[in-house]
Amino acid sequence: MTWNLARGEEFLPRTSLSELKRLMKAESKAKPRLRLLIAAHRKQGKPLDGIAEACGVPRRTVHGTLERFQKHGVTAAYAVKQEGGPPRLTVKQRKLLICELEHGPAYNHFGLWTTKQVRELIHKKFGINYAPQHVWKILNECGFSLQRPRKRHHKAATSEEMERFKKKRAGRHAITEKKRFVVGAQDEATFGLIPNVARGWAKKGCKATTVIHHADKCVNVFGARSKKSFVFFFSRRKKQPDFIRFLKVLKARWGKVLLFIDGAPGHKGALVNAFLQANRKTFRLVRFPSYTPELNPVEQCWKPGRRKLANRLVKTLPTMKYHLCKTFSDSKNMPKMFHYLRD
Repeated sequence: MTWNLARGEEFLPRTSLSELKRLMKAESKAKPRLRLLIAAHRKQGKPLDGIAEACGVPRRTVHGTLERFQKHGVTAAYAVKQEGGPPRLTVKQRKLLICELEHGPAYNHFGLWTTKQVRELIHKKFGINYAPQHVWKILNECGFSLQRPRKRHHKAATSEEMERFKKKRAGRHAITEKKRFVVGAQDEATFGLIPNVARGWAKKGCKATTVIHHADKCVNVFGARSKKSFVFFFSRRKKQPDFIRFLKVLKARWGKVLLFIDGAPGHKGALVNAFLQANRKTFRLVRFPSYTPELNPVEQCWKPGRRKLANRLVKTLPTMKYHLCKTFSDSKNMPKMFHYLRD
């Protein structure tokens, strides 16, 4: 650190005061303009304390700026881009890291990595320690993003099995075209008096609350979606007798039915088999692949009902049924039938 800094004409002898003022006037950026102002004050012979007071900056800042001017000349007014240190992970190491990350964690090859796990992996494999914030940067550069995974059953059908299921259209269309069956998909859902809490707008600074009714009461809804309509049916339970009553409603509404169902316990048993045997000419059931709710279009039909009841104080089951009936009867708000199931 230099203590005997020049002042007056001895400071920047090759640059005049008028030149410093001209450069300062032409400069648009604040920091270079401030540095040139400090240099102009020093060129006028002012002491460090006077310059610090005039410019509104600490004395140490004034001293460091003048020292750089004395060392580098007038170019010290402009910042020099720092090169920074070399990347600690080489290109080869990054490729190895991407392979490890794509393979998944050791305890769960289908799971996602946490920032802490990636940080520990880099330290274990390459002996390098990074801050968590820098691990985020590395992951973004490697093509990864932070995601919330969707739950999937460990016995769910594979992607290949689902694609084969979607492509089995010839047999189904033969039934629907020749025998005039209505193609539908069926599912059931449970709605309780304790509603879902959904996000909404509130004034900044206040704590948003929603009033709910804590009652252990619920209603089950059977629903079926065809190309043209959505049929629903309220029930206290989801057993075989309730499922058969809903099938009778569909038969009365649609006539001949080719219905796609999931593997729920209430969809199979002696009572269901007896109903199908008695109505074998007018009713057919086809099961979706195991644990594949994404193939069932009725799963999307429950979302409007849950949105309707979100953050709403509902005290009785009849009130809930009223809101659900109003929602499910509005064809504009209900999701459409999946294209691969249309008759």
